[in-house]
Amino acid sequence: MSKQSSKSAPQSGLKEQTAGGRDIVNEILDAAWKKNAFDAVRLDVRKVVDYTESILILSGRSTTHVLAIADHIEESLGKIGAKPLGVEGRPFGNWILIDLNECIVHIFHRPVREFYQIDKLFADAEFTVPEEPDWVKEFRKQSGEDF
Repeated sequence: MSKQSSKSAPQSGLKEQTAGGRDIVNEILDAAWKKNAFDAVRLDVRKVVDYTESILILSGRSTTHVLAIADHIEESLGKIGAKPLGVEGRPFGNWILIDLNECIVHIFHRPVREFYQIDKLFADAEFTVPEEPDWVKEFRKQSGEDF
C-alpha cells in the first residue's frame, strides 16, 4: 500500500498511528464512545484482504444516533489531519461506511447490523472486542437493555 508523498495535497486516509503515537482505531473508538456507540468489534484483515488493515464495526440505537456517531468520528479525525477517502450511507443513516484507507469503519443501526451480520463476513480475520468504558457498561445496566 503506497502512501501519498506530496506535501501540498490534502491528507487522505490515515497512518497507522497518530502524531501522538496512538493507534488510530483507538482514536476512532474514543470518538464513537463519546457519542454512545456500542458493540464495537475490530477485525484485523491484513491476511484476508489487500485494501485495508482493519475493519471497525459499531452500533447505534437509531438512524439519528448512527449519523451523530459518524459525524463525531469525522470531526475528531479532522482535528488530527485525517480525511476519509469516502463516506457512504449518509442519506439513510442505517449503515454508514467511513473509508480511512488503513481502517474502514462500519456504523450500523442495530437491527440492520443484526440483519446483515457483517461481523461474520470476515471469518478468517483476527477478531477483537475492545473493552468498553465503564460508563457504557453502567448505561447498559440502567437502560435494562442487553444491546
